[in-house]
This record gives sequence, C-alpha cells and structure tokens, in this order.
Amino acid sequence: MTLTQNNLKEAIEKCLLNAQGLIDDATLLKENKRKERAYTLFQLAIEEIGKVFRIYAFFIFEDITDKKAVKKFLSDFRNHKEKTRRSIAIDYYVLLVTKDIVEDKLQFLEASAHEMENIDALNDLKNYSLYTSIHSNTFKTPNEIITDKLLSGIEFRALTRCGVAKSFMKFSLPFIDDLKKYCIENPINLTDEELIANFWKDLN
Repeated sequence: MTLTQNNLKEAIEKCLLNAQGLIDDATLLKENKRKERAYTLFQLAIEEIGKVFRIYAFFIFEDITDKKAVKKFLSDFRNHKEKTRRSIAIDYYVLLVTKDIVEDKLQFLEASAHEMENIDALNDLKNYSLYTSIHSNTFKTPNEIITDKLLSGIEFRALTRCGVAKSFMKFSLPFIDDLKKYCIENPINLTDEELIANFWKDLN
C-alpha cells in the first residue's frame, strides 16, 4: 500500500468521524439498556481514537516512504491492543498541558496507568461483551459480566479521549506539515510529547 501525506490526513479525519459515530451508537444502546453491546462500541471507539494518534505520529516522526516503517505502521493500525494502548496514552497529553496537578488528576493518571498495565484484560472484556464465555470457572453471558460500573468507566474514557482527540486535531492538523518539518530539522532525542510541546512553545 502506498501512503501519502494527503491520504494520512484524510485517514485521521475519517477515524475521528467513525469514533464519534461509534460513541453515538453506544449511547443509544445504553439508553435502551443494552449495556453489554454499548460496552463493545465504546471500546471500539477507544481503539479508533488510538488509530488517530498512531497515524499522526507516523506522519510526523517517520519516513512514510520507507517500506519497513509502512509495514510496522500497517501492523499497528490493525492491532487491537496497540490501538487501545495508543488511546490510553491520550490521557498523558491531558496531563502534559495541565499546570496544577491535584488529587483527582493524579487519580486519573493512576487509572490510566492501570489500564496500560492491563491491556490483555481490557481486550478480554471486549470479547466478554460479545460472547458467552468461561469466566471465574463458570459459563457466563455478556450481561452477567459487563456491569454498570464497567460501562460507566469505559463510557467516560471514550468520551474524554474522543473530546481530546477532536480538539487536538482541530488545532494541529492545519500545522501538521510545519510540525513534520520542525521535527526533521530538529532531530533530538525527545519523546513525542516533548517534541510537540516544544513546537507549540516556539510558535507562541
């Protein structure tokens, strides 16, 4: 597959649009007391949001004409756990621009770290929300496993991450070519978050 700057930008916009559509459908299911299927769609929305940032990072920090880089990118793009991992990382962007860290934000960070450490369990829950499974040494339907608390938690994460992604991309996409140029001209060993923060600092 040949990737271009234009189709990568388009992919970001389509992923954001689809993520919002999945959230809207999940909300309808929740309102009609179909919590297990609502859980599924909220989780799929989270994965779709993760794809947004994987595409964004690939565009800015990698050579999109390099065959090995493209192969790795396409593998990540299809990997459910990698998409979830990327989406969880959005929480760190929220804290990156937060000046006054208070207790509830630290709890938010701790919850994100817990998610990052339990990617397999999150992926299992997505499967539990769809299929009759063996859980705690007994057969259980999705409705018996997916609780209101689990649904509430994943809904909050999906809504939060989608909101952050949409806002971030709204202001970043118009400058994405400049940001890529900046990173090429300043090849320093910093994390993605630090490079982006420095770029916006220079603009201001």
